[in-house]
Amino acid sequence: MKNSELYRDIETRLLKYKKSVSLPGIIKPEVESNFIRQFIDSYKRIKFIEVLKSRPIDIRRKNPNSDLFDPIQSAILHYRENNINEAVWNILLYVHFGKTISKGYGLLKAVYGNLGKSQIWSLENFKNDISGFRDWLDDNQIQIKNLGGFGNHRKYQSIRANAKSTTYQTLESFLTLINNDFETFISSIPTNIKSDKYKFFDYLFKHFGGIVGFARLAIFDFLCMIGKVGILDIEPAHPYLGNSGPVTGAKLLFGDHKNLKELNIALKDLGDNNFVDYPFRMQILEDSICNWQKKPGTYKLFNG
Repeated sequence: MKNSELYRDIETRLLKYKKSVSLPGIIKPEVESNFIRQFIDSYKRIKFIEVLKSRPIDIRRKNPNSDLFDPIQSAILHYRENNINEAVWNILLYVHFGKTISKGYGLLKAVYGNLGKSQIWSLENFKNDISGFRDWLDDNQIQIKNLGGFGNHRKYQSIRANAKSTTYQTLESFLTLINNDFETFISSIPTNIKSDKYKFFDYLFKHFGGIVGFARLAIFDFLCMIGKVGILDIEPAHPYLGNSGPVTGAKLLFGDHKNLKELNIALKDLGDNNFVDYPFRMQILEDSICNWQKKPGTYKLFNG
C-alpha cells in the first residue's frame, strides 16, 4: 500500500476503536496525525525486511571487511545457506553494537571483521578461542574505538575488558545460554512451546534475559529480528513494556492513571483488535509510540 492508503487505513481503524475505548492522547488532530505517521514508519521498517528476503543479495553483504557489509542482509544470506548459528550471531552483533550516523556499522565491522583479517570473529571462531577474543579486544581497543561507536540504544556498553558491561561479557553470556550451539539449544525446547509463536517468543525472551548488557529493548529487538528474518516462527504477543522505552508515550495515549501492567494490556488490546493483519504489530506499536512520544505534535522521521 502507498503511504496515503496506509494512512487512511490506520485512521479508519483508530476511529472505529475510539468509539469504545478512550485514547485521550490523540484527541487533537495534529497529534493523531503524527501518531499515524510514526506508525507507518515503523510498519515500513518491518516490511523492508520482507523486501530484502525476496531479493537477490550480493555475497559481499556478509563480509565484514567489505564496504558493502550489512549485518541483516548477512544474516539473511547465512540463513539461506542453512548456517543458522552464524545468521543469529550476525543479529546478536547488530543489536549489541548498533549503528551510528557518522560511522555506520564501523564498530561492528571492526570487531566481527577482526580488524581486516581474513579469519573473522565468527561464532565458530569465537567459541573456539574465547580467551583469545578477550585478549584481542583488550590489545586493540584503541584502534577498534577509532573505527566506530555503539549506537544510541547501546551507549552504556564498552569493549574494555574491565568495564561494567562489556562486549566480551555479552557474547560470552550468549554462548553460555545456547550451550555453544543455537540450533541444538532450539531443538531442546519442548514442542508444545515451539508450536505457538507467541509462547515460543515469551520463552526465549525470559531465557535470553541472561545476556549481559541486554535489557528489555535489546532482547525484544533481537528476538523480533530473528522472527522477521524467518529463522524462527516467533512473534511477541504484547510489547513487553519495561521502566523505559515507550512508557511515557503509552501513558500519554491511554491516560496517566494506568500502571505498567495495565498499559501493556491496553497496547496489546489496541494491536489485537485493530492490527491483527499487520506483521509484528506489537513491535510496530512499541517502536512507533517510542518515537511519537518524543514530540507528539510534530512529525520527525527516525532512522533506526
